[in-house]
Order: sequence, then structure tokens, then C-alpha cells
Amino acid sequence: MNTPTHYVYGLNAAILLANNIPIDIMVSFDSILFAGFSALIPDIDHPGSTVSKLVTPISKIFNWVEAKTMPSNMKHRGFTHTLILPSICVAAYYITKSPSFLYMGVGIMSHIVLDMLTVAGVPIFYPFTTKRFRFANIRTGKGAEKIVYYIGWTILGMLLIRY
Repeated sequence: MNTPTHYVYGLNAAILLANNIPIDIMVSFDSILFAGFSALIPDIDHPGSTVSKLVTPISKIFNWVEAKTMPSNMKHRGFTHTLILPSICVAAYYITKSPSFLYMGVGIMSHIVLDMLTVAGVPIFYPFTTKRFRFANIRTGKGAEKIVYYIGWTILGMLLIRY
């Protein structure tokens, strides 16, 4: 999936989190936008992605680490597309009680779930297995992704009206 699709679903995930999790979370417009931007984080391992261009030095470190440590079939959509980062976010929330970590975690998780709709899938259970899991066969940037993108905006509109 492309940046705009990930962003809109990150927003959707944040609104759902803010309105459906029975814990004391202060909801703000900033938190929802933060989740939208957090939905871009997993693509930091792709040199052409929006987030890589925004934080090039950090992206280069991720790429170097992945090149040295990951199996050859996991250069893009490697460990950044696993349950590792969302788990770190949840652990950080429980340690710090900062809701920002939950918003970051749902943004990242929305990205991973969306990429599970693509042909390439994601190695969500790495390091236990390098097998890539997917729900569908959507090609990134093609017509089906555009439908997913517009559905995301429709959902966002409905969520904003409801909440």
C-alpha cells in the first residue's frame, strides 16, 4: 500500500482506539494525527518511502541493520512489518503510561494489516518464521488499492460524524 492509504487508516485506527478502549486516554486531534504519521513508520526500511525521505539518516541505519541481520527475502517489509514494533509500543505504554505509545502502536499495526492485503504479504511472526502472511492479493498502487483508499476516507468520514 502507498503512503496516503496507510495514513488514512492510521487515522481510522486512532479514532477507533480513542473511542472504544476502556482505559483513561486523553484524546486529542494531535494524538490522532500522530497515529496517522505512525502508520508510515514501518516503511522506513524502503529508501523511496515518504518516511525514509523525511528521516534519511535513521532510514539508512535501518537499511544497514536489515542488510546485515535479516534473511534475503526480508529486505523490505522485514522486521518493521512484524509484531515487534507494536509490542514495543504496548510495553512502552505500560511502563510510561503515555498514550502516545498506544497511538503509535495502532498506527503501526494498521500499516501491517493493510500490507497483509497485498500480494507480498508480511512476515508478521518473525523471528519465529520468515513466512509471509496475507489476506488478499492487492497490488500496491493499482486499482484495488485505490478502492481500499477511498473506503478508508469513507470510514474516516463516518467515524468523524459519529464521534
